[in-house]
Amino acid sequence: MRARIFASSAALACAWMLLAGSGCPLIPEAEERTVELAVVGSAVQEFQARGIINTYAQEEEFNLGQDIDIREILDDNGVDVADLTDLSLAAVYVRCTVPDPNPGRHIADGTVAVGRDGGALASLVSDFELDVDTATDWTEVSLAPAGVSVLNDALDDLLADLKAGVDSDITLKYAAAGVSQPTGASTSFDWELRVDLNIVGTVTVDIYH
Repeated sequence: MRARIFASSAALACAWMLLAGSGCPLIPEAEERTVELAVVGSAVQEFQARGIINTYAQEEEFNLGQDIDIREILDDNGVDVADLTDLSLAAVYVRCTVPDPNPGRHIADGTVAVGRDGGALASLVSDFELDVDTATDWTEVSLAPAGVSVLNDALDDLLADLKAGVDSDITLKYAAAGVSQPTGASTSFDWELRVDLNIVGTVTVDIYH
């Protein structure tokens, strides 16, 4: 109905303009084009530091295929799984969520390594610092090539599984370590590691001209 009303209105307008001595305006035509769409998905891992004095080391596991719903992110952005073209690491961030009651508590010489499916660990983040005596915003950290390669290889396999329509069971292990300052006092704080992913696919859009 809307299309018929539009056409009738356009015809009347055209007739009026011809009577007035003006040319008839062109009606826009739609052309379908395939364009690339990039969105960001995030996976957050929590670490709890409890009763650790001076140096600490913690390990947490993350299931890449289950703990981040790539299909839902694609659906929310109108991208079909079949049109997914790339998954890759974008950036890594840290923040404190539950502050330590000890004023001045601080992580120094912080490191994060990553391994896949029980394999060897590779450095992902090195020498980060974070105040943990107060809740903080996300802070981006520098990345090491070895850990980036581990994550991107895992994401390549996740991409293949998604396009094949099979469930992935890719397990990542994060190993965090560092020095908790001031020394000689027990710790009690929570902090998080956020991994951002580039999710790229193609969509078809109408271009009017």
